[in-house]
Amino acid sequence: MKIVFFPSDSGGGFGHISRCICLAQEAKQKGHEAVFILSDAKFYSKLKSQFTTFLINQKLLVQTIKEKFLQKNRKISNPSTPLFTEFSGLDYQVLRDGLCSLKIINNRLKQYETIIKKIKPDILIADTHMLAGLVGKKLDLPVVQIVRYASHPETKGIIWWKTPYPECIAPKTAALFNPLLTKLNMSQISKAEELLKGDLYIVPSIPEIEPIMDKKNLKYVGSLIFKREAEKNKDCLSFAERKRHLIYITIGGGAGLVGSRNFFLTVIEALRNLDVNVIVSTAGKFIVSELPDIPDNIKFFDWVPAQEIISKADLVIFHGGYGTMMETVSCGKPMIVVPFHSEQEGNGRRLEQLGCAVVLKLSKEEFKKIDCKWTYGEYAFSVQNRYDLNASELSVSVQKILIEEKYKKNAEVLKNKISQYAQAKEALSLIEDFFYLR
Repeated sequence: MKIVFFPSDSGGGFGHISRCICLAQEAKQKGHEAVFILSDAKFYSKLKSQFTTFLINQKLLVQTIKEKFLQKNRKISNPSTPLFTEFSGLDYQVLRDGLCSLKIINNRLKQYETIIKKIKPDILIADTHMLAGLVGKKLDLPVVQIVRYASHPETKGIIWWKTPYPECIAPKTAALFNPLLTKLNMSQISKAEELLKGDLYIVPSIPEIEPIMDKKNLKYVGSLIFKREAEKNKDCLSFAERKRHLIYITIGGGAGLVGSRNFFLTVIEALRNLDVNVIVSTAGKFIVSELPDIPDNIKFFDWVPAQEIISKADLVIFHGGYGTMMETVSCGKPMIVVPFHSEQEGNGRRLEQLGCAVVLKLSKEEFKKIDCKWTYGEYAFSVQNRYDLNASELSVSVQKILIEEKYKKNAEVLKNKISQYAQAKEALSLIEDFFYLR
């Protein structure tokens, strides 16, 4: 079986790609051929060393949609990256990915079609990729979608724990896509999530975390965690072995972008006098020497063997990213989630609901509406810019989680549930059964 993977890679994060790599490695071990198609050059070198990888040409995008937002559309007095961004669904991702006109969409579809006709795959696997379903329909290929509650076509969406602020007016992406869908004899959409329709849905989690209504063509597989090569950081691992509670802190790709200096100062003040050891990963995106008076019980590292450190930690403090969340859940560790945007907050709220985490917001100020325009009308999202998280709030939450056994017990419950799934092996077996029994 020859498989083409379409990970959503335009957002800059590694999560969508890592899940596809996890499946691709399993497929390769079982004798299948795995091919990747990317939109962004950021991870091209990493992938092409393992798999046949194509990078589409984006010359049509002389200026990215992100740059246009910053230079023309945003009406905001403070142009710096907000501490928190509130958005209600995947319609915003369409524009983030640069899919702002039919000309651009048709150009990409043409490139995908050329590549796929060349390699002749049997099946497409996509992770939150807006065009993979259209490619499958156009070329009559089955499509497997890796989905979550926040992205499944029939679930409530990203903001499920409250009523979204009325200021979140989603871009009318249906107006962009529906004429094309009509030409392809596909059902029209009302929201971007409906572009992610597939013949089989794989959920890289468990029902407790992703409570999608049970369907015959939807299967849970536990986690899809990309196993990195075993690299060691001796100083980090040695520090982790000290006989104290160990706290691991990472804010992923947001380090250096979203108030990280203020956050790291809060961490130092909150944890310097506690009987804990703290390992902080900066992802190489922050100059630690800018921080004054770092105590001996807190160590900053550019790179950390995250999976190993999480397995040793008593508490993980992170931004709510899906990859770190699933690694932490798989290890049965309680968490504090400090989100930068709505999707990350949704992850944190689900964990909080399940009794194994606490959500702390960086800002408590009133949301500010950001008005934007594009070809198909006006839209808006909301932001918070003022940093409000204080050391006392963080210290109290840390001590609460370390002292109260319920957080650890509830985290262990999730670990036991997720361990019942065979993960990548189970996912690939489901895909094989689906394909060969069609």
